Amino acid sequence: MASHKEREAVRLQYIRTNTGDPEVCKGGLRKLAITSSLVAWFDDQDLVKCKQQAYVAGKIDRILYQKDPNRGVWGALYEREAMLWPLLSDHPQLVAWFGAFDAVDLKRASKGGTFEFETYQSKLALRGEWNKLGERSERFLGDIPKRMARFAPENRFCLALASGDIGAMESALAEMVTPKELKWRNEDQGYTGWFIVCEAVIYAKIAWRHGYEVAVDTPWIPAEWLPVKPLDAYHDPYSFMQTFDIETPLPA
Repeated sequence: MASHKEREAVRLQYIRTNTGDPEVCKGGLRKLAITSSLVAWFDDQDLVKCKQQAYVAGKIDRILYQKDPNRGVWGALYEREAMLWPLLSDHPQLVAWFGAFDAVDLKRASKGGTFEFETYQSKLALRGEWNKLGERSERFLGDIPKRMARFAPENRFCLALASGDIGAMESALAEMVTPKELKWRNEDQGYTGWFIVCEAVIYAKIAWRHGYEVAVDTPWIPAEWLPVKPLDAYHDPYSFMQTFDIETPLPA
């Protein structure tokens, strides 16, 4: 089986020579960065390296959105899950970009029975649009769509966040990591599901960014990840990252 370094070298060669599919290879490097971020923390308890590799994953995702701004449409929840790595990195510019960017169909995002609705909730939460977030959460919880009932804890969290109720936020996060919830949440998350509950970490990080220091006693939401502490410096390991400006306007 090829090692991490060997896989990285093969993908970089395709990117440098513009052979095969360079965009797919960049996606492969993103996955390697995610793996490195998880290993850095869960094997070595190295938070600096964990955040650095999360930054690499997040910036590569940003670069891929430049090529295809609608890539989140084929999987509406992908855009929400992609927020994890910028949030974990605490890179201010990257977090701000992902908070402002919307690839979801906003018409579908207005309907509580869609995955787009859930993705847009996380965007509103990160942006701090409390009135809209609270109204949408109340509407969802007042008439929970049957096919989306499993997302009730997220909306309870969003309602609590919109009103600044830390206790209710913590209760909603704790609900997301119960054994019943873990069964379906972690099945949907690939290898991150062996270590964390992605949605719970995303929302806990968002709460901390707004000054709400939520705490839930569970290994599925690493407490050390939650304080918002950007690194002194972030490193772009690949030339295609070094030449890319996060603020580059998206194609029309």
